[in-house]
Amino acid sequence: MRSFTSRYIIRLQQSLWLIIASGLLCGSLAFTTAACIHPVYRATTIVITKIDIEPPANTDIQAVLSLQPILSHLLTTTIILEPVATEHHLTIDQLKKRIHIHSDPTSPMIEISVDNTNPSLAALLANEMANKLTGYVTTQIVNAAPIDIIPASQPTIPLYPHPRRATLLGTLIGLIGIILMIGFTACFDHRFVLPEDIKHALNLDILAIIPRLNRKQRRQSAEDIPELAEKCRILCTYLNTIPDSQPGKLIMVTSALIGEGKSTVAVNLATFLALSGKQVLLVDTDLRHPALDQHYHIDNTIGLANTYFEGIPRIETILDGQTTDLFSLRILTSGILPTNPAELLQSQQTSRLFQYYKHSNKFDYIIFDTPPVLPVADAQILASYIPYTIIVVDLAKTTQWELQQTQHLLLRAGTNIVGVTVNKSVHQSNRKIQTYLRETSYRIHPPTTHLITEHRP
Repeated sequence: MRSFTSRYIIRLQQSLWLIIASGLLCGSLAFTTAACIHPVYRATTIVITKIDIEPPANTDIQAVLSLQPILSHLLTTTIILEPVATEHHLTIDQLKKRIHIHSDPTSPMIEISVDNTNPSLAALLANEMANKLTGYVTTQIVNAAPIDIIPASQPTIPLYPHPRRATLLGTLIGLIGIILMIGFTACFDHRFVLPEDIKHALNLDILAIIPRLNRKQRRQSAEDIPELAEKCRILCTYLNTIPDSQPGKLIMVTSALIGEGKSTVAVNLATFLALSGKQVLLVDTDLRHPALDQHYHIDNTIGLANTYFEGIPRIETILDGQTTDLFSLRILTSGILPTNPAELLQSQQTSRLFQYYKHSNKFDYIIFDTPPVLPVADAQILASYIPYTIIVVDLAKTTQWELQQTQHLLLRAGTNIVGVTVNKSVHQSNRKIQTYLRETSYRIHPPTTHLITEHRP
């Protein structure tokens, strides 16, 4: 597998839409929240203790500076707060929460700041507190230095919130959060990132990389989707190179887990082999969740499972399957589902069935759509009879351990793994193939050009 850094970068590239969506969502949420909050304004009044003696002596300066802590403390006592709070119908605690006193031991200035959603009230409260402090000092402190007040003006810019700043901050938090989350999940995500990782980790050939189809494409046939059709043809060319002394080439298509698209790959493989002129039989050996009868809309009352029961006539006729719209393609459905498929597949009848297929000269290829390997034992049993196997992998589902386990079980059963078909891929190379096919189609079928002739008098 790749190093963490390269895998993390690839994960970021693959999750680009998620990163953008997360940033937009968090930014929008922050903007909406900021827009719903009532703005809070801060008004500040400055109280300055003056020194009348010119030039001031050091003792005078020290006397003024020693008075600052006393004045700052007075601003937090009921002596100053109670009359201001009573006048504006507030409690002392409510007023305390809104005021901020700032003083510097080396400066004769004290800042009285008041926060309020009403900017004019904020300025009024700050100025009144300064006036109350001046009045108290003048009347109650003997030989106190005179005090000047720089009154607060009505603020116009809110202290908070700032919608633009909140939007930017929310967007950054969203982006950083999702990027860190992707990195965290990448540490514990053991799925393959790119198709070539499978080759490096398991030494298996990549036979074809089949692109992920959108909803509209899933309703179309494979022949009508150029990039899918070409991938299926590439897969068929690999099978033509398989050496086989038997008249028919027996190939099973399986996967590690359910939902990886093995049945779809088996159908497309059989279809394109038949389109190339090969005689093909497609067999549904999934006796638990068959799919071919539904795909081809054919009768499933008589199929593979029926050949295991005594008294069924014309077993060879059943094994040759049913005809389809393609002259060279036949389908053998699963038949009536048994209650014990694993035990059934381990019976002597299975050996006789595969002996028939191995010695049959009616088909160039016999494709077996089998159950997934890891959930049940059926695929391992079938692998002991079928000489060649194609593993279908969905990179978004299968982990490295699961594919390694699948490879181990199949090889132990005695089958030869031809390679891996990557299904539902979003790899960048698919886009290049689409572009190439579009350009090819353009050259074969150029658009009609309408010439406009200018008529002059």
